[in-house]
Parts: sequence; structure tokens; C-alpha cells
Amino acid sequence: MMKQLQEEEPSYYRSSDGVWKRTGGCSTECGACCQYMILPLHAAMLSQPPERLSDWIKWAEYHGIEILVDRGAGSISAKVSLKCEKLADDLTCSVYGTDERPIMCNKYPLHPLDLEGELAEICTYEFSKITST
Repeated sequence: MMKQLQEEEPSYYRSSDGVWKRTGGCSTECGACCQYMILPLHAAMLSQPPERLSDWIKWAEYHGIEILVDRGAGSISAKVSLKCEKLADDLTCSVYGTDERPIMCNKYPLHPLDLEGELAEICTYEFSKITST
């Protein structure tokens, strides 16, 4: 059974759609966010003709890359299945709590969109919107 390592102080993040408050903490034996990478793509891709964008998304998916489109936020990202080499067999981070752990890992997730799909059902972090833009 997963248990939260520790409740973290709330974090606040500003994005194009407002300011978000993040609460919660990382859990043991989870490793869900360490199984893939989400890479932002250039938003200009969203202005491509629909058939061209659809074809490109299909091509990416044939290569094992899931494309995440959020037209409301004007963002597009690539989700690449790629396990972190620091994720142990028991799904714990072998560099958790050390200076070796990337700052990006300490700050993840930054936005509710980072918790889409299966991660939303596993992750113990939660977001609440403070202000809208």
C-alpha cells in the first residue's frame, strides 16, 4: 500500500490560465511520474491545418509517443514512455531526498494538466485554482 512520504508545504504556480495552489506530497511505491517524460512542443503546431496536425499525431503515436493537446491552454506536449534510471524495482526513487534528485522532480507536478490520465488516479498531489487570467 502506498503511503505519502511527507506532506509538503503548499506551492503556488502561475500559468497562462491562472494561479494554482498545489498541496500533497510524493508517495512511496508509486513511481507513476517516473515512467515517462512529458516534453513541451511549440504551440505553433496547433495552428497547422487540422489534417496535417492529425497526420503528425498519428505518425508520433506509431513511434510510441502520445501527443497531449490542450487547445484551451494553447499547449501541445509529447508524452514519451521512458523509465527513469533512478527508479528502483520497488518503484521508489533511489535519489529521493538527496542533492542528486533534479529540481524538476521536486517541483513536479506543476499544473493540473500534468496529472491527466492514469496519473490523476494515482498521484496524491492536488491542485486548486486561486485566480484566473
